[in-house]
Parts: sequence; structure tokens; C-alpha cells
Amino acid sequence: MTVISSPTTEAAPVTTPSGVRVAGLAGIASAVLLFLGVAILNPPLHADDTELVAWWSDRTNQMTAAVSMYLFIASALLFLGFLSHLYARVRAADRTGPLATMVLANGIAYASALTVAGAARGVIGKATALNDQPLPGADTVRSLMELASVALGVIAMLAITATIVSFSYAILRTNAFGRWLAWLGIICAVVLVAIQGLFVGELAIPAVLVWTIATSVAIWRARGLPAGVTR
Repeated sequence: MTVISSPTTEAAPVTTPSGVRVAGLAGIASAVLLFLGVAILNPPLHADDTELVAWWSDRTNQMTAAVSMYLFIASALLFLGFLSHLYARVRAADRTGPLATMVLANGIAYASALTVAGAARGVIGKATALNDQPLPGADTVRSLMELASVALGVIAMLAITATIVSFSYAILRTNAFGRWLAWLGIICAVVLVAIQGLFVGELAIPAVLVWTIATSVAIWRARGLPAGVTR
């Protein structure tokens, strides 16, 4: 009896090499733009009404706030491009599980929160410096600043923590990337949770930047590997 075996084929790559390079660059660019968006704008948090209105009346500060808004939004959009590759990679390695969907959903929540934070940070600057609108009162300014703080320091940081945890677990379960990236993600998640406990979530942004850049590097290192196979 002759047994005819079907030819085996190597698993197809998750994405094309050019797509992988774009995803890695998008992650690094997202991290850089987020850093710049946060660093260039430092409105007074404990000023009285007069000092607060005076700070926001300055044309330079208004323009800086508008630029910060665009940097935040660009960072969020680039993160979605970066996220799409993570989703594809985990989905290819875990075809029957929900891990890829969890990574995608939490990542979208993070990008959405970044967009809200950016809008709250820049709406006054854009309205006054670019659209010639009058400066609102101190109460409105404070409300927008608090909205930006909550969107960035609470919602975005919790969402990215969930993204990192689910992605790290996916790596440990499926070997979609090197296990070193999973352990780095766990460390970053612990830092994020610890800082959230101190109610100063914005201070956890460096952990987000480290994880995003490290994951982008991992994407480049694994760019030639087929789905479900790691170095």
C-alpha cells in the first residue's frame, strides 16, 4: 500500500516585510510624539485664577497647546498602525483564543483616551490662537485641564496597562515574540499599576514609552519569521 503524503508548506509571514517595517516605525514614532506632546506643554496646576488666565492669555502658550494637541492625535493614530501588527501577530499565533481581540480592544481604548487628552489640552490654544476666539473663564480652563489629566493619567494609562498585560500573556502562551518582551511588559505593567496607586498616572508615561519602543524593536527583529515561530 502506497501512502501519498501532501507536500508541506512553510507558514506564510503575518505581514509583508515592508508592512512590518512600517509597523515598527509607527510604534517608535508614536512614542516620540507622545513624549514631545507632553514635554512641550506644562500649564500651571496650582495657580490661582488670575495667574491661570494670564498664563493661557500668552500667545506662545496658546500655540504650544495647539501643537501639543496635534502631537497627541498623531501619536494615537500611529499607535493604531503599530497595534494592528500586534493584533495580526497574536491572532496568527493564537487562532482560537481571545487574546488578539483583548490586545486590540485595550489598545483602541488607549488611543481613544490619548485623542481625548490631546483635544482637552489643545482646544483653548486652537480656539484663541488660530480661530481668534475669546479666552474662556478660569473655571472652564480648569475643567479642561482636569479632563486632560483624567484622560491621560487615568483612562489612557489603565488602558495601556491592560494592553501590555494581555499582550505579555499572549507572548508567554503562544511565543508570538521573544519571552524577554513578555517579562519587560510585566515589569512596565507593575510600574504603571504602582504609579496609578499614587494617583499620579502621568508619571508612568516613561514606562509606556519603554514598552512601545522595545516592542517596535522586537517587531523589526522578528520581521522575517513566519507566523507562530520566534527566534
